[in-house]
Amino acid sequence: MRSSQFERLERDQTILIESLALFVRYTFSVATTVPEAHQEAARAQGKARFAQYIEQLARHLQRGGSLVKEVHDELYPPENRFHGFPEKSSTPSASERA
Repeated sequence: MRSSQFERLERDQTILIESLALFVRYTFSVATTVPEAHQEAARAQGKARFAQYIEQLARHLQRGGSLVKEVHDELYPPENRFHGFPEKSSTPSASERA
């Protein structure tokens, strides 16, 4: 592996770890304590949500998608797109010229 590839991989892993750490810290800081009487229901709901998460993750990985790339493309769309639609070419097509 070339040095620049290794450095990029290391940078990406650092970003991933920091992102996860910040998410966990934020989640723990805003999560309220569940009263003992509701803990069984909360565990059941958590188990169902986790199963949904795993199913969504599996579908996403099978498609070969990248949420990071999707978010990046939403924030910084390619130059030839505007609001999700391809920009019209400044050169008229054959049907437009006729």
